[in-house]
Amino acid sequence: MIKTFKKLTVILYRTLANIIVNFNEKSSTLDLFSPKHPYGFPSKTEMLWSFNVPPSYYTSLSLLSYTLPTCLNPYEIPAIVYTWSEKRSLITALHDSQPSMEPGNFNLSIRNCEIFQQNTSQKCLMVHIQISIIKHQKCIKHPKSACVLKSGWLTMDTVTITSGSHFDLYFFACTMKDLELTVIQTIECKSWQKCTNTPFPLNFSCDLTCIHGDLKTMTWHLHGPDSSSVELVSPTGGLCYSLPGQKCNSNFLLDVSHDNLGITTVAWPSGMTPSSTVSWIVTLDPQFKCKLEFKNISRPKCKEVRTTITVQSIRSQMMLYSTKEDGKIKDLEVSESFSLNMTNCKSTTGDFRAMMQITVQSKRP
Repeated sequence: MIKTFKKLTVILYRTLANIIVNFNEKSSTLDLFSPKHPYGFPSKTEMLWSFNVPPSYYTSLSLLSYTLPTCLNPYEIPAIVYTWSEKRSLITALHDSQPSMEPGNFNLSIRNCEIFQQNTSQKCLMVHIQISIIKHQKCIKHPKSACVLKSGWLTMDTVTITSGSHFDLYFFACTMKDLELTVIQTIECKSWQKCTNTPFPLNFSCDLTCIHGDLKTMTWHLHGPDSSSVELVSPTGGLCYSLPGQKCNSNFLLDVSHDNLGITTVAWPSGMTPSSTVSWIVTLDPQFKCKLEFKNISRPKCKEVRTTITVQSIRSQMMLYSTKEDGKIKDLEVSESFSLNMTNCKSTTGDFRAMMQITVQSKRP
């Protein structure tokens, strides 16, 4: 029997010193240099700094300059190790971004590798770190809040969480009122066989105790087959949605909008309900105009009042366009915000349905 033994190499590092730094309760900046700077960090040695940070203060670090030595073992390239109490450690290469807006006490250590016999032509390990301690008092929603939101090790103003992905979020000195939560959900149905008369519940089932924030907006993107329409129905009456354990105690806004250029009458491709009216409000910025095109119009034979299509200015209430009975419907160009109104009659034969397209253009040539 032949036994094979792997060679195990153990490298012992000597700790030069453990320096304790106590920050006062005021914003300040500290320049940190590696030992024997600028002559080079000794071979096979480690340096440790312990920083005590006051409550409600945050630390940001930046590497202003550094040089790397030529190591005997290419896998032992010097790096910086950060350790926070009750938090995992972070190892960063010298060319990486360093931590920012970190609360609490922490340790910083730099370990040099075993290097070739030094001479004047070889580079040595030298590090220049700048440490800033500030009392964070800037928040987008509440300027006096000390709230800090982090995704992993990065300080963020906005974090987008996608379904099915894993995120590590950290909240420091944050209350529910400091953060706003927006929910966007996409419901897609491309096949007529699967979509016809199929209800799709619009709900939000995430536990808000695991995601901090004041829920302000929920948006559903509904993607159906071409030329399809969507009917919004509430099983309890009234299009008012409340989260479990919460009640709406003020006015709410339900905004239904298209994400394409086409506009169709209610229940398209079927016709509108007899004696019903539908209106669209089109808001234009002053520097824009739009072209309103009628792509597909079907008009019934009416018993009494005829079907009407009108375009009216929002600001001046001037009638910009009105159809005549059995007259040809024309496209038009509108240079201000307007309402598009369609009224159906009581028909004997046929349906009233229409498809329009709005193209927005700049007024400048």
